[in-house]
Amino acid sequence: MSERHKVIVKINGRDYTIVGEEPESYIQGIGKHIDELVSEIMKNNSKLSDSMAAVLAAFTLADDLNKERRENHKLEKELDDFKKRWEEVDRHEDVFEKLKEKQKQLIEDKHKLELTIAEQKKTMEVQINEMKTHDNKKAKIEEELKIAQEKIFEVEHKYLQVKKELTELVSRMKE
Repeated sequence: MSERHKVIVKINGRDYTIVGEEPESYIQGIGKHIDELVSEIMKNNSKLSDSMAAVLAAFTLADDLNKERRENHKLEKELDDFKKRWEEVDRHEDVFEKLKEKQKQLIEDKHKLELTIAEQKKTMEVQINEMKTHDNKKAKIEEELKIAQEKIFEVEHKYLQVKKELTELVSRMKE
């Protein structure tokens, strides 16, 4: 338990003994504030009694306290709202971090796909070159086949000519 202090404060020319746990300077400051408030009330209306001025001062202090409490409540509500928004920002940051990780993964996947596409493109180029080579060989074989067919045709033509000549010769010999 804190140490209790006895402090004498002067309010409207009278001494009051206040006992409290707060430091003496704090209690003196409160007493000075009340004295200034009561003096101002008395200055504005000199016909008031000390007790009436004290009641008006208490009323003024209670009004100030009530306004401060309302303001404090309003600020606490704003603080709560801010905390909720901050929590929402934290959640959004979590989502943002997850999206950044997803983006990173997608970039890696894209890079892998680009490499795969490049490899497949090289493979296709090799296959296209092989097909061109095969097409060239096919064209060459078709050309050789055409030449062979022409030679066969010529040989058949000569064969038929020779056969005809032979048939004529055999026929003449039989005569």
